[in-house]
Amino acid sequence: MKTIKLFLIAAVFMTALVFPAAAFASDLAVETSTPEVYVGDTVTVTVTLSGANMAVASGTFAYDYNLLTYAASTGGVSNGRLDMVSLQSGGTANMTAVIEFTATAAGDATISVSLDNILDYDGQALDTCEGSVSVTILSLGVLGTDTTTETIPPFTLDGVAATGVYGSDAELYVWRSVLNLTLPSGFEDTEVVYNGQEVGGAASTDEDGVILLYLSDAIGEHAGYYVFDSDSNSLHPYVSVRSVSQDFTFLWPDANVTPPDGYIAPTLTVDENTVPAWTWAGSDGSVYLVYVISPSGEKGFFQYIPGEQSLQRFIAPTVQAETAGVSAVVGGTSVDQNVFLALCVVCGILFFSVIGALMLYFSAQREKRDVIEFSRNKINSMKNDSDDSDEF
Repeated sequence: MKTIKLFLIAAVFMTALVFPAAAFASDLAVETSTPEVYVGDTVTVTVTLSGANMAVASGTFAYDYNLLTYAASTGGVSNGRLDMVSLQSGGTANMTAVIEFTATAAGDATISVSLDNILDYDGQALDTCEGSVSVTILSLGVLGTDTTTETIPPFTLDGVAATGVYGSDAELYVWRSVLNLTLPSGFEDTEVVYNGQEVGGAASTDEDGVILLYLSDAIGEHAGYYVFDSDSNSLHPYVSVRSVSQDFTFLWPDANVTPPDGYIAPTLTVDENTVPAWTWAGSDGSVYLVYVISPSGEKGFFQYIPGEQSLQRFIAPTVQAETAGVSAVVGGTSVDQNVFLALCVVCGILFFSVIGALMLYFSAQREKRDVIEFSRNKINSMKNDSDDSDEF
């Protein structure tokens, strides 16, 4: 019996030496209550560590920066680090931390947690452990990966239906806030009343008074900033060009603003946007006439050179011959080109007739003087001959 007792004591002692981890086990659970979210939603991840008499647990967590953005946390967590501590006497059986992310792009995101330093209340090391959880991030308006699932148009509920939109055939909505969007250079947040509702927008810090609203379709596509014209309650794509260190914004002129006579409206694309432009018939496309607003708030026509991306103030000439052969401008009055050419021909004929008449007149006068001179010389010669005869 004594031998059996000694054998059992030795077996327990050897088990403790061979399997020390069994006395210092810990378990990690990484979970989320939102395994499927939309872009812009909050992803909440709960990290739970279970063990015996735990006092300290530290480690790291990793996530896809292209899909998620760290937002906030509780329980001793900072961006990328976990440092959980229990002040309970004798340690604790559970330690919990909560991490919040913002979904920024569609895809499958994984949050991985690794605890490499876990100590109990007596300072003894417990097992290290790892865990992870995956989250599916969907594009706005898409439910799952089944293309037959009904599309939810969130902006028909939260956005404001846009009217009078130029440059797009899509059904667009005005976003109520631009706080999470990158503002164009030279703009700041502002509040705008659009169709009787208050929405977020961007106001130019220059004197031009340009107001931008952010538009997209019901599922977040065809998105971008649009210039809001409160006078006509219209919207058109925000397209600008820098000239002499100043930014000029392209405008869509209304019916009261017309280009000079003889100009036609071809298609002009600037930064992948079609903007209104004009040029004369037969132009090689190197210079266009565009309607813009300057940083000082001045609206008007400018000559735009796409190859140089430069603007020059347009000054209408006082005399302009139309390449199209339709009309000409003389002293600000438009006349038919055929009449203009006929007038030119008549003037030319009169001019050369007068020159010819003057030449004939002076030629006749010269011939008359020559005849008189010849007669005088003849008379003098005859007189001299008569004098010589009298002397003999």
